[in-house]
Parts: sequence; structure tokens; C-alpha cells
Amino acid sequence: MIRRYRDGDVDGAEAISESLDPVLDAIKVVGNPISTKAALKLIGHDVGGVRLPLVEATPGEVAQIRAALERGGVLEPSRA
Repeated sequence: MIRRYRDGDVDGAEAISESLDPVLDAIKVVGNPISTKAALKLIGHDVGGVRLPLVEATPGEVAQIRAALERGGVLEPSRA
């Protein structure tokens, strides 16, 4: 994105930035590192839990994170 912007391709840089919006939405569901760890777990990384006083993302929050990652093309849509 930065390279495109520096090369004068502002539209290309904006397109990349906009494509990241759903992933950024996933991170904003609940405070960090809770959302980040939940998102990483959803894509298959074993990142462990959060330390107290933090708590794991609720099932509803995980569903919101999953939906945002699916919109961003990071995860395939679940077949429920």
C-alpha cells in the first residue's frame, strides 16, 4: 500500500486500504489482545489464552470476528 502510494498510485493504495477494513473491524470487536487472539485462533494459530484480568472473547464476539474475517476474505464463509 505504501509502495503504491509513493509510486503515485493513490487509487491502488486506497483499494488496498479499503480491502483491509473488514479485518480491522474484526480487531475492534472487543479490546486487544482479546480480538487479535480470537482472530488468530480462527485462522489456525495456537496463540494461547489471555492473561487475567482479561477474559476470552464470548461466543457472540467470536461470531462477529469470524464474520468480519469472512468479509475480508481471510476465512471461507462457514457452512451452518
